[in-house]
Amino acid sequence: MQHRRVGDYSDASGIHGFVYSGGVFKTIDDPSATLGTIVLGINDSGTVVGTYTDATGMHGFLESGGVFAAIDDPNAGSGGTSASGINNHGEIVGYYHDAAGQGHGFTAIAGTVSSVPEPTTIALFAAALGSVCFLRRRKQI
Repeated sequence: MQHRRVGDYSDASGIHGFVYSGGVFKTIDDPSATLGTIVLGINDSGTVVGTYTDATGMHGFLESGGVFAAIDDPNAGSGGTSASGINNHGEIVGYYHDAAGQGHGFTAIAGTVSSVPEPTTIALFAAALGSVCFLRRRKQI
């Protein structure tokens, strides 16, 4: 397995993402970026994810074989979306900020972006499920 490193650097022309692999340094600039690109994750096949910024805000992206695809959570407000990791199955994780500025996690698989439930949502669901089970058991006794 080849070790790869990703990140960003800045120079006189702006902020650029990069991949360093096998002694080769490759700059990654999302073509939609006007204010910079940052690479945050890479999988074994070399597919990268990260964030780019344009006049409308921050967007996640996926790059594979020189082809870029934007990743924007539909619930994202002006705080935007960031793709921060990708595994070898192509599952992407990241975060976004809603209109109130609250941060949330998301997963994306094959172009479908799904928000990750907040811990309080999970706790409420578990409490409701527990109550239903308790009432069902109580009814059977």
